[in-house]
Amino acid sequence: NDLEKLTTFLVESPIVTNSYIFYDAVCCWLLDKCHNINTPFVTIPETFVDMFYDVMTSRGWSPLPREYINTEVKNRKMYGGLKSQIMRNKNMITDNQYNRIMCCH
Repeated sequence: NDLEKLTTFLVESPIVTNSYIFYDAVCCWLLDKCHNINTPFVTIPETFVDMFYDVMTSRGWSPLPREYINTEVKNRKMYGGLKSQIMRNKNMITDNQYNRIMCCH
């Protein structure tokens, strides 16, 4: 299926070097594939999040900060429950604040 193809692509891609890039790529893919913001293209299964966690740990990637994924936008139905699945795996999230470069004014 398409989610498996995306996963394989992301795992094998040399530009996916941290959990932020992986997560953002999945979110962008879900947004691109949705035809209606209230209907997800695919529902994210627990097995996908387990695989994401395995990739994170095997590559030494940091967990995702709770404030980064716990936003109203990322909770929309078009994301197929990705946020809620990640939030269930306490090892994938941290309460440390993130220091990514945000929009400039």
